Amino acid sequence: MRSAHVGIRVSNLERSLSFYVDRLGCRLSHRIDTPTSRLAFITAGDTTFELVEKAPMTEHNGAIHLAFVVEDMDETVEKLEESGIHLNKDGIMPFQGGKILFFHGPDGETLELCQDVGTAL
Repeated sequence: MRSAHVGIRVSNLERSLSFYVDRLGCRLSHRIDTPTSRLAFITAGDTTFELVEKAPMTEHNGAIHLAFVVEDMDETVEKLEESGIHLNKDGIMPFQGGKILFFHGPDGETLELCQDVGTAL
C-alpha cells in the first residue's frame, strides 16, 4: 500500500491554486468539477494533494497539515517571503537533526517545511 493523496478542504479553489502552484511551486495535475464540488489535484515531488472546494465551508472540517521537504530552509523561506507569504523565521525549529517550520495557507490550514529530517517524515 502507498499513499494516493492528502485531501484538504478550501473555501476558494482558485485562490488556493494560486497559493500552492504559483507561490509554493506545486504542479497542477488535473481538475474535476462535479455538481457539488470542485477538485484540483496538485503534486509536490512524489506527493499528490487534492484541494476540495465544497459548500458549506465550516470551521470544523478536520485538522490536517501538509509537509513539504526542502533542500535549503533559509533559501526556501526567502523565496516564499518574496512571493508574498509571510513566515516567522524565528519559528524555524531544530528537529531530528534538521529543521522544521510551520506556517499557514490561505484558509488557515497548517503547512510544514522540513529540511534534513530523515526518517521523521
